[in-house]
Amino acid sequence: MSANPYGFSKYVVEELARYLARTDDTVEFDLYRLGVVVDEPNQLVDLSTVHLPFCQLGTVPVSAVAERLTRAVVTPRGPGARVENLVSAEIPSPYPTIETLTAVLGPRVGDLDLSAYRRPGNQRAGLWAVPENT
Repeated sequence: MSANPYGFSKYVVEELARYLARTDDTVEFDLYRLGVVVDEPNQLVDLSTVHLPFCQLGTVPVSAVAERLTRAVVTPRGPGARVENLVSAEIPSPYPTIETLTAVLGPRVGDLDLSAYRRPGNQRAGLWAVPENT
């Protein structure tokens, strides 16, 4: 199997939740993909120390995680299965996302589809960030 076991296990759990929600219209699943939880959301990463870019640059403040999980408990959304990425809206870098990934990944950046970061307003978007209206 060429799939990453960690990613594959997340995929299986998400698909199981979707299946159960389709077969029982009374169940509610809210699944969260957490970025690396940090204390200080505005602390910029020193790019020379980044070895795991998709972890070190895909962060989320602990306060945002607590707020989102509290909201899920206090205001349930009803039956169904939902998957949500919990990451910061902006990458913790002094440079735009594409420049940051290029600096960290070098030639490997060419293997990535970075078109989302070229759209107006998304130049500094965080890794794994998905707007709520999608």
